[in-house]
Parts: sequence; structure tokens; C-alpha cells
Amino acid sequence: MSGWVIPEQWRAQVVPRRGGMTVPWPEPSADAADEWGRLLADPALGIVEGVVFNDVPRAEALEFAAAWAAGGTLTPRGAAAAALLLGGDDATLPAEAWVQRCGVVFAARAVAEMVTLIFHPFRRDETVYARSLGSGGLQDWWNRNDPEQDRMYADEQALFKAATVVRARLAVAGDDDYAAALTTLGGYRAGPLPQRMITSFLTPTRPEWIDADIAGMAEWYGQFEIDHRRLGLEGRLHTLLVLAAGTPAQFRALDEAMDRSPVGIEDAWISHDRMLGTLADVLGLDLMQVLNQRRFGDVAGIRSSHTYGLTEQALSTLMAIPADDALQRVIDTTLDTHLADFHECGALTRDPARALRVLARSELGERPRNQQWLPSIYRDVIATVPAAVLDELPAQDRVLVDEVLGAGLGRGLAVRLDMGEKYTTVFERAADRRQAITWLAAIPTDEALGLLAERADLKYVTPALLKVTKRDPARALRVLADWETVDERHRSVVADVLRNHVLAYPEVAAAAVSGPSSLGVAARARIEEIGATPAVPVAAGTDVPAALRTGAKAKRLPGWLVVGALPGVPLRTGAVLPEPAVRELIDLIARSTFAAPRPGLGEVRTTCDRAGLAAFAWGLFTQWRAADHPSGDKHAMLALGLLGDDTTVPAVSALFGEWAFGAAARVRTGIEVLGAIGSDVALTHLRRVARKAKQKGFRKLAEEKLDRIAEVRGLSPAQLADRIVPDLDVGADGRLLLDYGSRRFVVTFDQWLTPQIRELTPQTGEQAGRVLKRLPKPAASDDTDRAAEAQAAYTTLKRELKDVAAERLRALEEAMLTERTWRGPDFTALLRDHPLVRHIAGALIWRIVDGPSFRIAEDRTLSGHDDAALTLDDGMAVQLYHPATGDPELTATWAGILEDYEVTQPFPQLSRAVHRFGPGQAAATEISEFAGAKVSAGLLYAMATRGWRFGDGHGCLVRDWPGGHTVTVAFAPAYDPMMYDMAEPRVLGNAVAVPEFGRLGPIAASETLRDLHRLSAGD
Repeated sequence: MSGWVIPEQWRAQVVPRRGGMTVPWPEPSADAADEWGRLLADPALGIVEGVVFNDVPRAEALEFAAAWAAGGTLTPRGAAAAALLLGGDDATLPAEAWVQRCGVVFAARAVAEMVTLIFHPFRRDETVYARSLGSGGLQDWWNRNDPEQDRMYADEQALFKAATVVRARLAVAGDDDYAAALTTLGGYRAGPLPQRMITSFLTPTRPEWIDADIAGMAEWYGQFEIDHRRLGLEGRLHTLLVLAAGTPAQFRALDEAMDRSPVGIEDAWISHDRMLGTLADVLGLDLMQVLNQRRFGDVAGIRSSHTYGLTEQALSTLMAIPADDALQRVIDTTLDTHLADFHECGALTRDPARALRVLARSELGERPRNQQWLPSIYRDVIATVPAAVLDELPAQDRVLVDEVLGAGLGRGLAVRLDMGEKYTTVFERAADRRQAITWLAAIPTDEALGLLAERADLKYVTPALLKVTKRDPARALRVLADWETVDERHRSVVADVLRNHVLAYPEVAAAAVSGPSSLGVAARARIEEIGATPAVPVAAGTDVPAALRTGAKAKRLPGWLVVGALPGVPLRTGAVLPEPAVRELIDLIARSTFAAPRPGLGEVRTTCDRAGLAAFAWGLFTQWRAADHPSGDKHAMLALGLLGDDTTVPAVSALFGEWAFGAAARVRTGIEVLGAIGSDVALTHLRRVARKAKQKGFRKLAEEKLDRIAEVRGLSPAQLADRIVPDLDVGADGRLLLDYGSRRFVVTFDQWLTPQIRELTPQTGEQAGRVLKRLPKPAASDDTDRAAEAQAAYTTLKRELKDVAAERLRALEEAMLTERTWRGPDFTALLRDHPLVRHIAGALIWRIVDGPSFRIAEDRTLSGHDDAALTLDDGMAVQLYHPATGDPELTATWAGILEDYEVTQPFPQLSRAVHRFGPGQAAATEISEFAGAKVSAGLLYAMATRGWRFGDGHGCLVRDWPGGHTVTVAFAPAYDPMMYDMAEPRVLGNAVAVPEFGRLGPIAASETLRDLHRLSAGD
């Protein structure tokens, strides 16, 4: 045991001298004998409802109780019988009472006598508890509700607690008392094996007793035909030998004996703390020989499964053992888990050479690795070794640095980062991924830098890589230029990193190529190739916009921004801005806001190529994104909004889903970007966010942005929505041509904007044949490139068309209900002639305000119900026809005309039922005809998407009508917006109008009654 000290938490209050268990043990109560005497004096002693005791031991127990009270002669067998007869939770009390009243030798004899009196199905001795004649037999003991099994557990628990107390007292007893106890207990060695085991447990200083007990286990348990494990009797009395054994050889023999016997170890009798502390105290440096055996390692809390890990006490004890196998066990148990903090063990500062040696062996493949867990050990090696330990290591141990940090830890972390891209279980949190990257970046080896550079395209890596390369640009250049990897993707990533590094540090690159260095031929060639990029004409100073010729001192740029790697900003003349002007442009952007861009940006947009500015902005954004979106740098998002164009919009919108959870501020800024670009394409995407974003806050923000833009343009939100309907590259004739080279197809649309594909006849270019179900696959005779482009265009069309169709159909139906009007030019441009909307508009009936109704004929002319052509003047207003305001005969005429032309309307118009309030209803502000009807929560939600809205805490539906009129329909219980109670039906209340119902216009009245009927009918 020399060379180490048992941790203080393992020390008992009474220092063990003769194999006492090192666990804090309470001092005995001073009046333990009196307390037990009061229990023995209970008149009900020996009488327990439902329990039958054997007569002889019961009588002995009662005689002992009387003698205890009267000061008579006390027998160890009577003491044992009384303890078992009395039962109770505190079995330590009788043992303490025996020691106080009769001495430790008497107590040892009493414990030995208890063995033959406790209840056990394998013993034929006369036990205190009598076996029930009605027992179902031992084969039923697997059912844990058997009372006899409960009694056996209680008796053996009482024995163990009493024996533990007596062992602790014998450990510190005087030499004479201990010798007398050995002699007395030796007399019990002729008894059955369980009694012999008790003597070994009480006095573990007799190794020959322990050896004999272990050797006799197989024969003793082999005489019983019933398997202990089947009965749930896994290892009871023989478990005491685990706490009696004192040498590795004895533990090996005990392990083999239990393998040959139908028994295991009773964990409930041996706490991890007690087992580990006792083994450490008696075995010293031989401890690991025992703990490395699975059976004893488990019961001592040194488990190999990450589900359990190591307790704090177990960790401290193992770390106190100056042996490689002890540290190896700690590493094996904690390296891949979160359950123990290796850093707090102090292994690296306590014995750094051993720690590095064992870590290197672990990391370099001598054991399997559980890749699921993040190894907490990495933090400590990387954080502690470079800073404090390496300088103190002997010279012969320094070789371990590269082995552990580079080949071991670095590669291990790189593997985990790669696996994290495939399996979400590798990193439970984003913080774990960032920590792993930080550890890899902190390893001061060339290999670690190369491994980090290979993964520069992974999330969170670029910021760490930039810090490493900036710390020593020359070293970084050497590593990146020399780095070789077999993985094609990694090779491409490192090449990009090298290019940015050369462009960021041109002086370092020039010195490395022109001067003496350790660079190889291939490395020099790579650097020279980057520097030899074809030059683009640089604009003369007078051609540069004045706003970028201030001559002010160049502003310091963020560390992630490499100006040389950005796309050049071309002027309309073709020359690009020089680098000082680019830096001025970046500074101009940084000092702007979306609402108030710096005045000079207007000149820049006028002078420079718009597509080039958009590409420059996207390059700036790409670098910012690769650097993990530094929150303090607003250059990138501002550049997108102030310099971006329609090509920028889809790329930004595509990122909203990624940003929605965990980066909401970025989505809000992205909405500002779309608003700042302000094109029809940008506003279309903004409208999509307003309608389809999953988060209510984003929908509201986008809607507010659209409303502000509409206000600035002097438009209503609906008018703005008309102007931003995309054409999806459909031609002015409402058709999309798809060219396969040898074949061509045309896509047309019906009134619901469902695409219909037909093949064109090669000779005439006319539509031929039936509508195809899908776009055909390219044939061998087709042009491969053209066919691929055509298929991609059609895929994009279908994806976008679904949203456009749903939004326009909803908007036009709502326009019919609210009597919205269009001026003549707007109707022509936005409805009649729009490449997509024209297909919907052509299936509807329109009317000139205070004038005739008409339809849009196939030749795009306006035709009345009598087929007379109409001319639409610019000053005329047009609205959708509604049957509630039209002559029923006219409505019928129009229905017949559409039927003749085989036109089906995209939503109910001419077929729409017309409702009118009765006299009593028209004069009222509240009607109750529909109250009491039950309606599903799903229908309420559907109505809230059809012009109604929830009000009063989702306790009613509200409909706003032109002229400031409002109709409210109450229901109960209130609707849960989280949809947790969708199955519960609601009951309608009264409908209330402000002002009275009769003041509603004909369309509003008809639609209100139509919706009330639908609600009450559950439609």
C-alpha cells in the first residue's frame, strides 16, 4: 500500500485495524442496551398476525427477554432467536446492545447462532419462522409476493446488519478480546457452510477459513436441485465472502466458485462505496486486479456501461491509485460519457506522464470506441497539457505529445465531426459540436490544423479555423499548401481554404514562394497558381464612383472577411473596382441601414453593373455565413438588401427554414432584406412568408412589411398583391414551351392553374394528341442538355404554381365578396393579360360598375351576354359579378353560356346560393336562429381562413364587411389556438351585427347567411 493514500472519504470514523469495512459507521447509542430491553419487554413479543413461529426457538427467545430484564443468564442462541423474533427495520440495535451488555465475543457468538435460526428454503434446521403448510412450494418463489420469501429476505437482512456491526467492533477490539473471538468462532467451523461463512466475515484475518469456504461453495450449493436464480435468491450469505476476501487470488477463486454455483452477488447488501473502500483498504495496489473482473467491478460501481458511469467516490478512489490500469479504467468508463468529469480528477497534473501514456494507448486503437458520446477527456488534455504540463515532462516523454494530441485526439475529434453530419446522436447539443471544434482547433500540431481545414465546410468550423490561421499565418500557409488527403471532398475544401488564406495574406504567400522555406515543389505550385489568377482590368481612379474615392484611412474589416476572395465589382464599362474602393464600399454598407442607406450607394448602383453588385453581395454573405454568422457584423445582410437583385431573393428565402429555429433574428433581418430589394419577385417571396411561415411572429412581421410597402406606393395590400403575382416564365400567350431538341412540348393551364402538357407537332408547331399525365423522360434522340433544362424548368413551375394558384383563387373570391374594383388599365394588365391569372379570369363573369356584365372571350376580347363586344375605357371600374346583385334571369343566361362553352368556374360564382334576411332579422342587431348548433373546431379554423377571423380570445368568429359593418358569431368553449382540443365540438351562440343586419349590402347579407347556414350544418 505504499505510494498512495486512501482518499479521506473512504476513512471510517473508527480506523480499521483488522479488516474492518472502510465506511463511515455511526457511533453506537450510549443506551442501546436499554432501548433493546424496552422492545423485549413488550407483552406482544412473539405474537405477529399471520406469522407462525416454531415453538422451541420462540421459547428460547422469550426466556432470553425475561433474563435480559431480570439480569439473569443470557445465552447467545437466545439472543439470536430474540433478534429474529423481534424483527424490525433496525437490526443494528440488538448487536450494539449485545456488545454493550455482554461484550464483543458474546455478540460474535450470537451472530454465528443466527445463521441456523434464519428462515431459508434450503436449510432443514429449526428456524424461528415456521414454514406454512399451505405454501405453494419453492417453485412458486419466483413470484415475489410470497410471504415466506419476504421473511427470508428480512431474516437474512437482520443477520447481515448485525454481522456488520460486530465485524466493525471486532476490528478495533483489544488483542485479548479478538483472540477470544477467534477461538470461540473457531468452534463454529464444524457447522454448515453458511455458519462458516459468518465466521470468515467476522474475522477476515484467518485467510485459511476464507479459502476453505470458497472451496466448499460448489459442493454445498450443488446439493440443491432448485436453481437459486429461478427463485430470485441471487447470492445471499455467500456474498459475505466478497467482503472477507483479502487477496487477488481469493477473489479469483471466489469468482470461479460462483461460476460453478447457481449464485451471484447480492448488490443490496454491498453498497458501491462500502465495497470499493474495503477493497482499496485491504488490497492496496492489487485493487485493479480484482476490479478488472466484471463481477467485482460491477458491484464496486466501476461499471463499463455509460448508462451508469462512475460515482464521484469511485472516480476519486481510482484516481488515487498510481497505476496505469486504474487510470485506464477511468478512461474506459468516462472517455465517451457525460457522466463523470475527468477534468476534476486531476490526472494530468497529478501524474502527467502516466496520463499521456495511457491516453495515447487508448486513442491509438487498443480498445473499441463508443462514437455516440462526446469525450469529456479531450477538453482537459488540450486545455491542460499545452499550458502547464508539457514543459515539465522529461525529454523522453515528449514524443507522447504528437501521439496523443495529433494522431489520437485530433483524429478522434475529426471522426466525431464527420459522424455528426450523419447521425444526430453524436452531438446532443450545438454547444457540444462547438466544443469539439474548439478542442480540435486548440491542438498545437500541424496534423490537427489540417484536419480542421478539411472540415471548413462544416457548421461552426470556419470561425475556429480563422483564429488558428490568423495566429500564425506562415505556419498555416505551410500546412495548407503541403496538406494531402485522399478524400476528394476534403481536398476541395482545403483548396478553398488555401485560396482564401493566400488572398488574405499575400505578403506571407509571396515570401514563402520567393524566399527560403520548407515548402515542397507541389506546395509552391499551389500557391503560385492562386497568385497567377488571370487579372481583370482595374478601373482608373477617375472612373470609380466619387463616394468610393474619399481617400479616408481604410477601415478595419472583420476577421472573417477576405476581400481578395470576394467577386470583383464591375463597372458598367467592364473594369472592376480596385481593392481600396471595395473596402470603401464595404464601409459604406456597414454605415447604412435598410431604412436609410448612405447616399453614396445610389451612385454605386448607377455606376456599377447590377448583376455584379448582387454577386458581390452574395459573396460577402457567403463568407459571413461560413464564419457562423457573427452577430456583431451586419455587413452581409445589409449588402444583400442594398445591392441584391431578383437572383438574390430565392437563395435568401431558402434559408428561412434553417434559421427559423434558433436564429429568429436572422429571419427578421431576412424579411428586411426582401423588403429592401423590393422587386416583384422579392415581394412575392415576402407574401409567401406572410401566408405560409410556421411561426406567427414571422407571418405578422412579413405582413406588416408588405403593408408598409403598399402604403409607400399608395396601394392597398390587395392591390400590391395583384402586382407581385409572378409569371413563372410563362409566355405572354399563357403557355410555357419546353424544348427537348428533337421534341417540343407546350404547357397550358386550366381555370385552377393545373398544368396540362401536350406535345407539339414538329411540322406545324400545333398541339397534338391528348393531355399527357407527366412530362416524358428524355429519349435517345433528344438533346440531353436541353431535356434536362426543360425538366428542371417544369419542376420549378409545379413547385411554385401551387402557391400562386391557391393565393389567387382565394384573393379573387374574396374580391367578389367585398365588391373590390379595378380601374380599366389594371384589369387589363393584372387580370386579363397576366400569363397565369388570365386562365382564372377567363372562367369568371365580370361587370362594369353601373354597367353591363361580360366575360373574357377566348380571343381576349370582352363579350357581353348577348355576344356583343365591349370596350373598356381607362376611367371605368370593373368588379366581379355576384348573383346577389344581379338579375336572376341574367345569372341563368350566363350559366347557360358557360355551359355551352364547357367552362367550369374555379370557385362558386353563378351557382352561388343567394340568401336574404327576413323582415324581423333585417331590423335586428342580434339573431338566435343558429344558436345551439354544434360545430367542429376544424370547421371554425377553416372559416378563419375564408374571410372570418377569431376574436375575443378565440371565443368568437368576426367578419368585416365594406362600409364598416361587422358580424360576430360567438361559440363555446373558446377555441385553443394550439389545437390541443380539436376533437371537442363547439356550440354556437347568437350572431350579432354592428349596426343591424339590414344595413349590410346584398352581397354581405347573402354571404353572412350562407356562412351561418354552413356553420350550423357542420359543413
